Amino acid sequence: MIKERLKSGNWIGVEANKLLEEFELTQQQFNALRILRGQIGVERDTSFSTQDLRELLLDKMSDTSRLVDRLVKKEVIHKKPCDHDARRVHLTITEKGVASLTEIDSQLHMSLIQ
Repeated sequence: MIKERLKSGNWIGVEANKLLEEFELTQQQFNALRILRGQIGVERDTSFSTQDLRELLLDKMSDTSRLVDRLVKKEVIHKKPCDHDARRVHLTITEKGVASLTEIDSQLHMSLIQ
């Protein structure tokens, strides 16, 4: 039973990577976009920062700033300085980012049910 679960998990990972390659995204970038999409409409006392993102990522890597910079370059997230604290940045997902996630979700769902 464990062997079958490992095979299934590996297959899902491979299929997800194939799909994400079409959008020029890694699994970590996809995860970050999903987290930022989940922040839409959330009331916060402070900005949603790189540190906040790092805490929610599945892969707790130390180069979250580089991940964010790559997503900014792809124009799927915005990064702007926080008004209250110059050491923080405010991260938001762009319309392009939301549209990409919607398409990925749709294609991923279709590939998993086939």
